[in-house]
Amino acid sequence: VDSLLFDPTTSRLMGYAEEKDEGPAYTFFDPARQEGWRKVERAFRGKRVRLNDWSESFDRFVVSVNADDEPRSYYFVDVKGGRA
Repeated sequence: VDSLLFDPTTSRLMGYAEEKDEGPAYTFFDPARQEGWRKVERAFRGKRVRLNDWSESFDRFVVSVNADDEPRSYYFVDVKGGRA
C-alpha cells in the first residue's frame, strides 16, 4: 500500500492505492465506489489513470491520464452522465 484514501466529509478510510508499473491501482472498500472507479478506468483503457479528486457522491472525478507515447492530460469525468 502506497497511499490511503480518506472520505473528505467523514474522514473515514475508504480505500488505498498501490503504485504499479502500469500506473496506480486503487481499491475501495465500498463496492459501489469500486464499480464507479472501474468505469473511469474502462473509459481510459490502456492508459495510466490517476485519481486527483472526486465528488461527495463519487460519480464525478478529476483524473490525470497519460501513456508512454502521450503526455499527461487532465479530465473531468462524469460517470453518471457518461462523459469526460
